[in-house]
Amino acid sequence: MKKRIALTCLLLVFVLFLAACGVSTETPEGGKNQAGSNWPTKTVEIVVPFKAGGDTDFNARTYGKYLEQELGQTVVVINTEGAGGSLAAESVKTSKADGYKIFFGNTGFLLNEITGISDYTFDDAFETVGIVAKSAGEAIVVRSDLPVNTVPELIKLSQDNPGKYRITSVTGGIMHYFAIRLNDLGAKFNIVDAGGVNDRIAALKGGHVDVIVNTVQTVMPYVESGDFKILAVTSDQRSDAYPDIPTCVEQGIDITIGLEYNMFLPKGTDQAIIEKLSQAIKNVSEKPEYADEIKKAYDQVPYLLNLSEAKERLFKQRDMFLEYKSLFQG
Repeated sequence: MKKRIALTCLLLVFVLFLAACGVSTETPEGGKNQAGSNWPTKTVEIVVPFKAGGDTDFNARTYGKYLEQELGQTVVVINTEGAGGSLAAESVKTSKADGYKIFFGNTGFLLNEITGISDYTFDDAFETVGIVAKSAGEAIVVRSDLPVNTVPELIKLSQDNPGKYRITSVTGGIMHYFAIRLNDLGAKFNIVDAGGVNDRIAALKGGHVDVIVNTVQTVMPYVESGDFKILAVTSDQRSDAYPDIPTCVEQGIDITIGLEYNMFLPKGTDQAIIEKLSQAIKNVSEKPEYADEIKKAYDQVPYLLNLSEAKERLFKQRDMFLEYKSLFQG
């Protein structure tokens, strides 16, 4: 009896020791992970695959600001551009799966696999947290002196002058898809890489390129000044913010895609962390001050697809891009 009591006491001391060290005393079947339950206890990093100042960076920083309130920890944005966003993705993919490094990309991230920049699918390398925002629409934009007013007229102009007119692209990014699709629909553009949002605007204004695709809000000051004109938006319906701008589909051009912004964690991240971050994101999306901020900056409205909805959407978009894999890699 004394030996049994002694063993029980030793076991109790051992359990208390493990608890003091922060080690979970429950089995995996118990479903509780101590580290996951306590997350976060230090600064969280959001890694963005573009330079500061663009729409993706804006959405990441805005979310980061409000996530600080929800998580009770500092959230910082790290800009890691290059290689179509794969450098940023790789830095998160290979990081410790502890919730302290989040990848914040956009729809174009899926093209890394399609173009051969990366050799993995988003689902192989990451835990999907959600699609957390959506742009107000991407616009096909030209200088005001270009003698076209619709996308069909633009395609015809390029056909009459093969290779003369230049359209911007970001290799491995969503703008690459737009350029490929226009040429696949009969256009004869010279596709050139012109960098990020502000770089593309500067290239168009300076006459270095003839066509760009940018979020509507980023080009509106130049439309209002008379420098640029918008031919169409690529979304499936007209923007509530800009109801006078027609869609490509209305003009008989089969391009319908909107730029969405997504969050991923490294593969193997504890489910408790994923769920806590997902809940925090949901809370942010419901804040009136968040809605006001994204409306003022980019005419966006709150938009959120949870983990399962986001994965379904991402696989659907990936399948769409796969149809043009030979063109991307050609």
